[in-house]
Amino acid sequence: MGWSRDIQLNYLKADAYNIEKRLPKLHNFKETLPEFLAEQANDMLKSSYNLGFLGLTQSVRENELEKRLVEKIKHFLLELGKGFTFIGESISYRI
Repeated sequence: MGWSRDIQLNYLKADAYNIEKRLPKLHNFKETLPEFLAEQANDMLKSSYNLGFLGLTQSVRENELEKRLVEKIKHFLLELGKGFTFIGESISYRI
């Protein structure tokens, strides 16, 4: 699939293959599409995300998820060093 080494390591660490195999598929791609298109369609419509790098062990509210993602982005940008900066995290919400 052209994945980088880091992507492959994250995939293995999260046991994504086994988790993906256990989840029921709610489509008929294999029956209705050629094999290569069925695989592409399945990959495009995946609904689960690997957020293991955030250290989440249970369900969280969207604002907590956002807070953790912003913190990781902030940490990453600051680690890049000179020439990079993180300016605020003011995000507005509409209800």
